[in-house]
Amino acid sequence: MDENKNVNEEVFTTYTGMNYMEMEKLIDEKILLLNKKLNGDITDNERSNEGFLLWNCKMILRNILMATDKITNKYKSDISDETYEKYTKLADIINNEQKTWTSMDAIRNTCEKIAKFSSLNTNDKELNNSNQDFNNKGLGWDYITEVFDNLYPNQEPKHYAPMIKAQFGGQDPLDGISIYDAGDYYHFVTYGFSEIYERENDSDISGYGFELTYKLKKTDAIDEQELKNFTEILQTLGRHVFGSGAVFKPYEYIYTGQTEGMDSKQKSLITGFVTIEDPQAKTIDTVNGKVQFVELIGATSDELKVILNKEKTKEEVINRILEQYGDITDYNRNSIMN
Repeated sequence: MDENKNVNEEVFTTYTGMNYMEMEKLIDEKILLLNKKLNGDITDNERSNEGFLLWNCKMILRNILMATDKITNKYKSDISDETYEKYTKLADIINNEQKTWTSMDAIRNTCEKIAKFSSLNTNDKELNNSNQDFNNKGLGWDYITEVFDNLYPNQEPKHYAPMIKAQFGGQDPLDGISIYDAGDYYHFVTYGFSEIYERENDSDISGYGFELTYKLKKTDAIDEQELKNFTEILQTLGRHVFGSGAVFKPYEYIYTGQTEGMDSKQKSLITGFVTIEDPQAKTIDTVNGKVQFVELIGATSDELKVILNKEKTKEEVINRILEQYGDITDYNRNSIMN
């Protein structure tokens, strides 16, 4: 293939002369390599050029696909029916996903789907560390996921994660944001304000002691761009918390001072937030300490200004929003001050 001439051997390995067992090992190594890159273990060139990183990840996936095709065709008589079915399914996933590979989010989505096909021992430390986002091996992470899996059983949420984690030099402090389909609205939850992996201190509070949630009402205008827009807002709030040490608690307000709506088209009257404890997720005890789910509720500028100017208390404004609109943010709603 001409397109592979300038790709290094780590990214695209030629398999001439390999038997099927060696090719199975190659597939495992490539899945692990892809997971590592998605978790920030990348070269300086990849770090400075996202297009180059995207290209290399595509080449790794195509290398996996070519190896699976050879195993299921040339070595079909040498492998079990179970192994044949495994690599056929793996090839089908990659074939079906190829057309979506226009961003690192799309690559990550494909990697989530193929991670389970690796034959590597799941107790292997290197695989666990590189694969925490995909298999949720992080101890604190599991507790958050369990809460929302119980709220929305048998659902695979949309999941957004930074291309490069903060610990590897990335700009986004939250390791993940999941979005569940709640019927009339989308339910967001963050991973990263609390200790989502191993315990780091002896406090009875996990990390900052909270994770943020948000309920966004479905309308014709709420598309993939709008969902991603709000994940970026959550990362911005994350940078504020990690930079200042501020902690979000229920019955507070977040006044941004902006006049444009926080929707992607900046047409909504919603410009900031008030907070409550999420009435569904509540507060949980985890192996790393307590975590409270603090729900953001969209608020308009004039609602926030009456709090800021001490014309009304936080409790008065928040309770009136809840009475009139509930805790689901509707970008089309009017102000309660009208």
